[in-house]
Amino acid sequence: MRLVEVSSHGARVAEVPPLASGKAVEFEMGGSRLHAVVAWSEGGGAGLRVPSGLRHLDLNEETARAA
Repeated sequence: MRLVEVSSHGARVAEVPPLASGKAVEFEMGGSRLHAVVAWSEGGGAGLRVPSGLRHLDLNEETARAA
C-alpha cells in the first residue's frame, strides 16, 4: 500500500487489492496504527475514512515525508 493523499478525516491509497466499501481496515501513519473504513475502492486505489480524524501533527509529519 502506498499513501497518496491525506486529509483531516481520511486518506487515499494506491497499490491495494480490491476492498469492499464499508470494510474496517488498519493502516500505519507517522508510527501510529489507525483504524479506518473503506469509502471506495477502484483500479488498485481506495479512499479510507478515519472516523476518529487525524491530528494536525499527524498530517504535518506525513506531508513532510511525501515532499
